[in-house]
Amino acid sequence: GLADEPALDLLAAYREITRELGIRFVLGYSGLIDYLAADAHGGWLRLNSNYAPYPNRALCPNAGYVDELMLPQLDELLARYEPDGLWVDAESWTVSPCYCQSCESEYQMLSERGLPWDRTDAHWGDWLQFHRDSFQRYLVKVGRFTHDRQPDLVYASSGSFSTHQP
Repeated sequence: GLADEPALDLLAAYREITRELGIRFVLGYSGLIDYLAADAHGGWLRLNSNYAPYPNRALCPNAGYVDELMLPQLDELLARYEPDGLWVDAESWTVSPCYCQSCESEYQMLSERGLPWDRTDAHWGDWLQFHRDSFQRYLVKVGRFTHDRQPDLVYASSGSFSTHQP
């Protein structure tokens, strides 16, 4: 019966068919929105100034998500399926001021001051720039990671370097 049949690896089947047809095989990956990771690791969530997660439950690129889950998953996907491209979605529009422990520690180390809490703070612009820079470092990290494993991979980050990028 069906219960005895091995599970079909759809991505492997698509990879095989696209090779046969000479079609590029591009994988989609949800970048900084991952509800399963958010449920399992609350410390990875991007937090607003009252320490509550943002409604979109975005993950912070400065917390453990990227190194502990995203990059290992991408490593497995690249090794197993050898895609021609990688489209990472749900990223640039998640960038917001984050008050998680990772952001607080890093900002204080870099700026040698406490966190700005609202727009009236003289360092609010620096706080926003810290998050823009954090996102840029995240993009570079993911890009380098994927290209170190597969130099010819076409890597795209949805919305990055467009009007949506903060």
